[in-house]
Amino acid sequence: MGEVYRAADPRLQREVAIKVLPAGVADDPDRLRRFRLEALAAASLNHPNILAVYDVGADADVPFVVSELLVGATLRQTLDAGALSVRQALSYASQMAHGLAAAHAKGIAHRDVKPDNVFVTSDGRVKLLDFGLAKLIARNDDADTKTAADATEHGRTVGTPAYMSPEQIRGEAADHRSDIFAFALVLHEMVSGRRAFTGRSTVEVMSAILRDDPEPLGRIRQDLPAGLERLVDRCLQKSPDQRYQSAIDLAYQLEAMTTDSGVRPPAADVAPRAMRSWRIPVAAAVLVATILGGAGGFFWGRSTESISTPTFMRLTFRRGTIGSARFAPDGQTIVYDAAWQGDRSELFSARTNGAEARSLELPGSSVFSISSSGEMAIRLPNSTLARMPLAGGAPREILENVISAAWAPDGNTLAVIRGDRARRKLEFPPGKLLYETAGALSSVSVSPDGDLIACAEAALGLASRPSIIVVDLAGQKRVVSENWRAIRGLGWSPDGSEIWFAAAKGDAGGSNLFAVTLKGAVRELTHVPVNLGLLDIARDGRLLLERMDVRLEAIGLLAGDTKERNLSTFDGNGLSDLAPDGRTVILTNAGESGIDVFLRRADASPLVRLGDGGGFALSPDGRWVLRAMHNPPKLALLPTGPGEIRPIDHQPFAGFHWGNWFPDGKRILFVGSEPGHGNRMYVQDLDGGPARAIAPEGVTIQTGSDAISPDGKWVAALGPGRRAALYPTDGGDPRPLEGVVPGDLPTRWSDDGRVLYLFRQGRIPAPIYKLDIATGKKDLWKEVGPNDLAGVTGIGHFQVTPDGAAYAYNFGRTLSDLYLVHGVK
Repeated sequence: MGEVYRAADPRLQREVAIKVLPAGVADDPDRLRRFRLEALAAASLNHPNILAVYDVGADADVPFVVSELLVGATLRQTLDAGALSVRQALSYASQMAHGLAAAHAKGIAHRDVKPDNVFVTSDGRVKLLDFGLAKLIARNDDADTKTAADATEHGRTVGTPAYMSPEQIRGEAADHRSDIFAFALVLHEMVSGRRAFTGRSTVEVMSAILRDDPEPLGRIRQDLPAGLERLVDRCLQKSPDQRYQSAIDLAYQLEAMTTDSGVRPPAADVAPRAMRSWRIPVAAAVLVATILGGAGGFFWGRSTESISTPTFMRLTFRRGTIGSARFAPDGQTIVYDAAWQGDRSELFSARTNGAEARSLELPGSSVFSISSSGEMAIRLPNSTLARMPLAGGAPREILENVISAAWAPDGNTLAVIRGDRARRKLEFPPGKLLYETAGALSSVSVSPDGDLIACAEAALGLASRPSIIVVDLAGQKRVVSENWRAIRGLGWSPDGSEIWFAAAKGDAGGSNLFAVTLKGAVRELTHVPVNLGLLDIARDGRLLLERMDVRLEAIGLLAGDTKERNLSTFDGNGLSDLAPDGRTVILTNAGESGIDVFLRRADASPLVRLGDGGGFALSPDGRWVLRAMHNPPKLALLPTGPGEIRPIDHQPFAGFHWGNWFPDGKRILFVGSEPGHGNRMYVQDLDGGPARAIAPEGVTIQTGSDAISPDGKWVAALGPGRRAALYPTDGGDPRPLEGVVPGDLPTRWSDDGRVLYLFRQGRIPAPIYKLDIATGKKDLWKEVGPNDLAGVTGIGHFQVTPDGAAYAYNFGRTLSDLYLVHGVK
């Protein structure tokens, strides 16, 4: 656009910048008009995040603009060195949003927001530059406005290709929402260190902006504050109507994230690799203390006087998932299991001083507990409990189907939780039953006196709220705390007076540390806006914690697609159903605001929220979604269009596991548990009446499957040993399925009822088979899985249309880091 000179203003005795149109272009009407537009736009604004214009004019036919002189560098020059820290990126983005909001309030859309037009002064102040493509939106009788607006008339493509909005590329009218799109591209680049849309040519870049979605930020970085990825995604919606409509709203949200980001544990790039040997926990202590002390009573309106201010020392720096971690008796050795970079999980031994971890050469194993005598209780890949000396040696298998195990203080006796999906048993010692439930048990821990056992319990069913229970040696159970959204590890305090646990409370985001007495008095130990998991408590009160980024992602090849696409919008995108024509997907999102059912279509129409609860399945006519509520447990039908929610009358149930429609749309089949009983399959007439059980307890439908035959007479369900068979929907004996083996999960029938699609849950990539029901011949049809396997433990469930033309699947991704924590009390 021009040349900029450093100059002196003798009247006000200050240095300024003078921008002029160089010789040879000053007589270009278009350049002159854009130059004049820039002067008009910037001069009408008075904001600390916009370059201040002092004067405009012409000298000897040379147009000029006098502005403040900035000392620093453009954001482009800053980004040449790579991605910014989260705090820097949020600070710069917040200032940019305030600057844009000021321009938009004056009716000015910048229309060329990019790193080259963002200046960062030496004291960290952000300034928006170059309004040369701006569009003024004011009164129609304003001559200056009309001239400025006409400079970039409708139908003409203006801007910088890599930072254009879709409407700019198409030459359509662009307003302040185009700035919001470009703003998000710049924010994405600040955080990721690379452009959101790339290509070998300008045409390819512009085509990517029109068609593709950028790589999610959560895949690139794991230290982002909650909500940042969703904010960027919403700003980058192809339709302007689906973006944020106000830059000031963006500014306020970013300011809140800037505060939240301060409590994040230090990321791996805080110190170079060569300096990790002297990692100092004080850095993390300052971050946490800033929130716990400086934030006052902001979070949840609580005083921080009773909350401890611990110090955090990060022990792992690779990208993947921590499974479990335990202190050895010496207090300086840690054994943990982790799956790094998408590889198989394995056991590692490390020191608390941060020295390099060494592999114990037991792939697929995890550590349950380490005794006071130095013996490990580990889980082998086949869910078998084994004992193994910490000093080395071969593991000795002792018990199958073990979910959790913990040594008693004597170092000789184990408490174990074992069982299957139908029943869970607490035994102490192994073989002596103390407590049994049809729900879920986890995180077993023996008190320092050895007379009480604590664990987490949850009823089966969607979104059940777990509790902390204590069982004595006579088998008497006591609930000491309940109605938590999630419990992520527990253990006894060093003096045995409390149970310390990591949990998520209500519908708020993040899980923190809490303590509960045997009388049920709960107090908060930490409060940081991240997900914490409690892995172990040492005798001196030190903790092993993991910081987790947990999300559920969905991918699909829908009708009309030529390649798989990411169907995710939130962090908890559970795939509920895929319509037989492949054009509609039902998603259930379990997020910070609760559990919601969403509908996504294969076209570019926006995601539609249908209502609360967990979605199960779309009706054959596409008008209803079967959904479950958890408090109290009830089934209902949500309309996908106009209409009222239709409740389903049935006898009381303790929870619901899954459900689907019969082909006639008049009945549903669901898996639920009546009070005091395990899961069972039921048929329910939508016209009313009690639900009718059609199989014994323990026979269940695979979550997410459409396993009812086209004629409605059979359901492909999982019976004893998780082996698939055909169960008559009118009741009766099952029909064996030849060719299936335990682990083959039915997911959909073909239209003619001759073929059953099967998949293997958990494996990556997940094999999909086509089973000929008559002959038992099973052929591999496809393998599916995400390209980025870090933190992915397996495919959750898979759905396919009867003709195999479209499919979708979802998977959980947990990225975590291990921390040694001092000072919790």
